[in-house]
This record gives sequence, structure tokens and C-alpha cells, in this order.
Amino acid sequence: MEFKDLKFEERSQGGWGSTTVIGNHVLSVQCGLFPYSSPRECLSSPKKYESFEIGIWKNDSSKEWVTKQFTDTADPMVAGWVKIEEISNIITKLLNDE
Repeated sequence: MEFKDLKFEERSQGGWGSTTVIGNHVLSVQCGLFPYSSPRECLSSPKKYESFEIGIWKNDSSKEWVTKQFTDTADPMVAGWVKIEEISNIITKLLNDE
């Protein structure tokens, strides 16, 4: 699985989002006017964004946020302005963490 395999849906507040179960985790990838993405605009396709906001949590009853375990962010919940290549690397880490 790579970034290109993520399924995005248009969000009611504008922008795009993908929420994908990968092994023991859930990966959220968001872009638009409000998420930490570039550009911070509502574009016609997620393919038009350069970077995205991501969040990762455990896919169990705890729903514990683990974003900082897979990224360089200090924030426990989200990482902003993450490039596509880095998201693909994170997907690989998540697949290997099963």
C-alpha cells in the first residue's frame, strides 16, 4: 500500500479526507482550508495538494493517539504539512508494525 492507494472523500466543510485502517492502526490524511496542508484552500482534488495533515491512532478500544511514534512531530495527535513521500514511508512503517 502507498499514498496513491488511499481513498479520499470530499468533506462537508470543504477539502478532502481519508481514513484508512492499516494493520493495528488507523491513518487519517486530511487537506483543505482548515487542516495543516498546503495549500490551505479547498481544491477540486486531493491530487492538487503538496502536503497534508495526518493523524494516527490505535485500531483498538483505546483509540490511543500514536502520531508522534511514526512522525517527527511533538504533537501527540496530528502532524502538519506532511509530504506524500513521507506519508508513503509512514504507511510502510505501519504495515511493518503489525
